[in-house]
Amino acid sequence: MTERLKSWEGGLLAVFLVTLVLNASFAPEFLTVQNQINLFQLSIEKIIVALAMTLIIVNAEIDLSVASVMGLSAVVFAWLLNQGWGGGSAALVCLGVGLLAAGSTPCWWRGWASRRWSSRWQ
Repeated sequence: MTERLKSWEGGLLAVFLVTLVLNASFAPEFLTVQNQINLFQLSIEKIIVALAMTLIIVNAEIDLSVASVMGLSAVVFAWLLNQGWGGGSAALVCLGVGLLAAGSTPCWWRGWASRRWSSRWQ
């Protein structure tokens, strides 16, 4: 157990606990149920991406394009709303943009990576 606390995970736990104690001491309402609900509502998009990325990383299929596709879809959604589109139709278009971007990433990545590393190892 002490060996585990000396690792980098133990350091992250210490930073988390210090942050939690400082937030609770400087803002007494920090640990209230209403504030935790508010934090959850403001962070739900990041939580969904983090959960999906956890599964991807655990399976050793590390993919850094998830946040990029999420950002691209958000920008397209905002642009479509500014152009006068309705929220539902803009959301459908953004789902298509996200699927197209995410679906094409393995194709160009595989080609780029194979060119880069095959020339390095020859």
